[in-house]
Amino acid sequence: MKKLISLLILIFAYTTFFAQNKVEVKSKITDVKVLLNNAEITQKATVTLKAGQNILFFPELSTLLQPNSIRLNIDKKVDILQINPKKDYLTNTKITPQIKVLKDSLLLLDNKIQNTNDLLNAYQTEKSMLNQNQKIGGQNTGVDINQLKQTADFFRTRLIEINTQISKLTYSRTEFQQKHNRIQTQLKELNAKAYIPTMGIEVIVEASQSLTVPVTLNYIVSGAGWSPVYDIKADEDNEEQITLVYRANVYNNTNMDWDNVNLVLSTNNPNETNQLPLLTTWFVKEEANIYNPKSTGYVQKKAMPVQNEPMVEKQELVDDVTGNIVEQEQYQAAVPVLSYEFEIPKKISIPSVDKPYIVEISETELNADFSQFAITKLDPDVFIVAQVTGWQNVNLIDGPANVFYDGSYIGKTFISTRNVSDTINFSLGRDSKVLVTRHRLNQYNSTQFIGSKKKVTFEYQFEVKNNHSYPIHIVLIDQIPISQSDQIEVKSIEITNGKLNESTGEVKWTFDLKPGEVQKVNFSFYVKYPKSMNVPLIQNEYRNLRYFEQ
Repeated sequence: MKKLISLLILIFAYTTFFAQNKVEVKSKITDVKVLLNNAEITQKATVTLKAGQNILFFPELSTLLQPNSIRLNIDKKVDILQINPKKDYLTNTKITPQIKVLKDSLLLLDNKIQNTNDLLNAYQTEKSMLNQNQKIGGQNTGVDINQLKQTADFFRTRLIEINTQISKLTYSRTEFQQKHNRIQTQLKELNAKAYIPTMGIEVIVEASQSLTVPVTLNYIVSGAGWSPVYDIKADEDNEEQITLVYRANVYNNTNMDWDNVNLVLSTNNPNETNQLPLLTTWFVKEEANIYNPKSTGYVQKKAMPVQNEPMVEKQELVDDVTGNIVEQEQYQAAVPVLSYEFEIPKKISIPSVDKPYIVEISETELNADFSQFAITKLDPDVFIVAQVTGWQNVNLIDGPANVFYDGSYIGKTFISTRNVSDTINFSLGRDSKVLVTRHRLNQYNSTQFIGSKKKVTFEYQFEVKNNHSYPIHIVLIDQIPISQSDQIEVKSIEITNGKLNESTGEVKWTFDLKPGEVQKVNFSFYVKYPKSMNVPLIQNEYRNLRYFEQ
């Protein structure tokens, strides 16, 4: 009796399973919300369901899909019973026509290389046989002169033919191999992998009646993201505003092309949980500037020390599809806790090639005050700096920027928001029409010995000239050293209307210059310390030089 009941249960389960309506859902990616390090995908379709249980299968999805993020929206008359993501190793992803042509070309070249190798082996074998069978006659038998001549002619003619063919085949094989390498490089550029498994999602639903309904599938996938890049545009004729073009480098390495989708860029963190967050104590402190030790020389030697350098680091990551280790360059950016989104007004297509696609976010006019800055101690040139306000309304994230002044490309800078408040400074390049010279007046010979102390006096004079046809506002910056010992005394003597920051030693002069006007500024200080102490008073920078054995 028990066996009969078990058999009936199995028969019921079997018939119930095969009575389910199986539907392969041909959905299309319609919306993509790209987060900083992943993306939220939305796929839509229309399905026809029968009364009872139905199995909906969404094929050819990315293997980088995060199973816990799957959400399905369907008609209220339909109950969702189960969602099962499954890897599909039998169905390969579709490839683009360009990749297909390149892969077909690789197969043809492989055949040509193999055929060439076969012919080369045949000729090499024949040549080896000829070289091993060059003896004519025996030890006790002579060789007829005519026979010797005929044999020699044969060997010479045949070896010339063989060597000629070997040379031609070797040259052809080299050409085939070079083409093969170029195609492989192009395929790598297009992110074409030899084999890419796919992910499928199986959803079991139950419908109260037969009906046709829309269905929406949402999930988060890794292998995608975006980072900011800016253009800063300024004009000499408009010294009240700059134009800030906000763009995004969007990358898609999900193995799924985004074709004509609605795109949103977001700073939201998808790893947030549904738990109520706990508020922790908010500490306020001064944050040190970030210095990149990989850059050569001093950061201040670059265009202008008005922005911080990014700390760019290489990180080794494992490709989730191939398992290969790949290197990526990354930097740490300050992102506001309050997330925001940028809706791109036009539909866009981004193929899965792991190369950044530039997407324009906004173009904003910002109020700016233009000044000339000079730190002649580090660089003899004068720099144009725009001091910008209202930047908080643009929702900036730390990132690189291209600088344009009067329509000319000046160079690159880095926008950092972590160490600025109401005003952010953008360097706009060098100003050749403002000249600043820094003269040493005492030529380092003003040294006095007072008892057991040594006193060294430094005297400088700055001469600033405005060769523009309009007035300018200039900021001149220098410094005096800061003592780190109570036995070393440092004191300013003259700073000519400059402002001294006692904690940093920075001295700043600000003044206006009329067209053609020349202004002189005197600057002096002394350092006093015990004669027994070794106090270096010359600042050096350190660079790598090539060493030659003598």
